[in-house]
Amino acid sequence: MIIPPTLMVTWFKVVALALGVLVLLRACVPTSWLKSLIAAILAILVIHLYAVSRHDLFGLDFQFFWKTGCDVWGGVDPYSPSRFAEHPLLNPPTALPLFALFAALPIRASLAFWTLLNVASSLGLIALARSALMWQARLDVAGHQVRAGLESLPPVAIAGLAICLSVSEASLKGFYLGQLGVFTAVMLVLALVAQGRGRPISAGVCLFLATVKFVTMIPFLLLFLRRADRLSWVVLLALVLGSCALTGRIADLPGRLATLAQRARELSAPGKVNDYSYEGTRNESIISFDHLFYRLGMRDRGWIRYAQVFALLTVGAWAAYLVILKDLPRPAAACLVSFFSLLFLYHRDYDTVILALPLAHCAGKVRVTTGAARWLYTACGLMAIAILYADALFLRLLTQRSLGWETWGRLVQATVLPYATWLILLAMLLLALATRAEGALTGEKQSTKGTLVVNRQ
Repeated sequence: MIIPPTLMVTWFKVVALALGVLVLLRACVPTSWLKSLIAAILAILVIHLYAVSRHDLFGLDFQFFWKTGCDVWGGVDPYSPSRFAEHPLLNPPTALPLFALFAALPIRASLAFWTLLNVASSLGLIALARSALMWQARLDVAGHQVRAGLESLPPVAIAGLAICLSVSEASLKGFYLGQLGVFTAVMLVLALVAQGRGRPISAGVCLFLATVKFVTMIPFLLLFLRRADRLSWVVLLALVLGSCALTGRIADLPGRLATLAQRARELSAPGKVNDYSYEGTRNESIISFDHLFYRLGMRDRGWIRYAQVFALLTVGAWAAYLVILKDLPRPAAACLVSFFSLLFLYHRDYDTVILALPLAHCAGKVRVTTGAARWLYTACGLMAIAILYADALFLRLLTQRSLGWETWGRLVQATVLPYATWLILLAMLLLALATRAEGALTGEKQSTKGTLVVNRQ
């Protein structure tokens, strides 16, 4: 956290979290109370962001993006060693046109516009995710079953989940830093909308825009392997090459990518900002397998790297198997991929806003399913909220304390400190089980209905 928390901020985050849980659990709360809570939290959010915008460190990452955009306008290579010292750049060349747009305005005006866009996008992300899931459901034969749950979500429930998402630790930190997490999530969700509506060119454009955080975007390509998606791939590749040519020579692209890999290794070295060990300056906010394995007690970085590759291949193969070969329902597949995208290589806690997809999906399913499926969907949705509200400050303090607790400390380090990663893995499993349980229940109902028809005849 770059903004010191206050008691008011803590309380309104607690209320927003409780609001999301109440909506997900379908608690019997008067609609007028929900509307009042939503309006009050929204007002506090706006006032809070206006107050912290005067902080010197507000928009720290955005300042790096803006300086990179200035380099683009000035014809300077932003990947050169001299520029890296002033603004560390780990984004791919496809992000440079966006950064150039940032630099088209003075930095204060540009940051204000970007913050307003991020807040508005975050507030609308649940509704957009609901729309994407409904369009994805149209690609399935039995898509009406998914749409029934999503259509049953009343506007006040959508608004409650939107407030829960926008006031989460993930969203607030993204606002504070001026990060790209909300923008990437919106582009990926829009790509799913375009795919469901049969607009492959628009889907390709949205996928290209999401490459600003390519480690989040790449797993979503599992959802674009149909024959109808080929044009989206063509558009994506054409825009990637075009943007690289616009901000440099294509011949320089391999060198730039090698430089990015080298810079990533430098910032992941012991004691650096991306170091997953306890020496890292921001280790508590990292979500990755190497972060998990270190807290399980592994210390050899070489073996941790091998274990991470093995875990990624294993979980990725399982997710690909469910999405491609087992023909998982499209909305469930999109939610499964969104969870897996957070484990792909390296992420920070502010990237978890992509969980708007499973949050909307589970909230809809809870309203139309029964039995084990309903409980599994409820647990999955609660886990998404818990991941969104992972408090980096609390985890940092707990990390420092646990280092002196010996046996109990090692237990806390293995379970609590990487709890976001554990919950992502568990949520993926529960989502797959819930989908199977729902499918079995639906099959039984159809079988029973068919038997009744035969008996009547």
